Amino acid sequence: MSTCPCCSEKAYEDCCGPFHAGERHAPTAEALMRSRYAAFARGEIDYLVRTIPLLDRKGFDKKGSAEWSRSSEWTGLEIVSAKDNAGGKKASVEFIASFSQNGNDYTHHEIARFDRVGDRWFYVDGRVLPTETEAEDEDSASMAPSRNGPCPCGSGKKYKRCCGL
Repeated sequence: MSTCPCCSEKAYEDCCGPFHAGERHAPTAEALMRSRYAAFARGEIDYLVRTIPLLDRKGFDKKGSAEWSRSSEWTGLEIVSAKDNAGGKKASVEFIASFSQNGNDYTHHEIARFDRVGDRWFYVDGRVLPTETEAEDEDSASMAPSRNGPCPCGSGKKYKRCCGL
């Protein structure tokens, strides 16, 4: 058994594996956030598609997300906070995802929004926050993902058409 990439310290088979396999749905927005990170780490791109609202799926850049997933080493996930809103129908999760790409280390700090429809949570969108390094470094452009690469927020859009605006 391998440890789950979502940093829960549980075995993948007892954590995000059943979500990725479609055997269960993530019971909370935080669990969905963790499972989406694990999906990037394991190349489970179809799962990423299934966890965004149906109307947003057409705009998801599956090929670009798969390339970003393959070309990155996923090194950690920290959940800063998780809040339920609107009587359990909406939630937000602040997280910091760490990854390496082309020999460079990156962090992606985001407040992600989720909606619950029936018994399923969906990733709606996120607001990217500056990392400590970016806040201290005037030349933070070198820390940004490629303009034509997938946006680190998980929207499936190219960075230049999403958080890179």
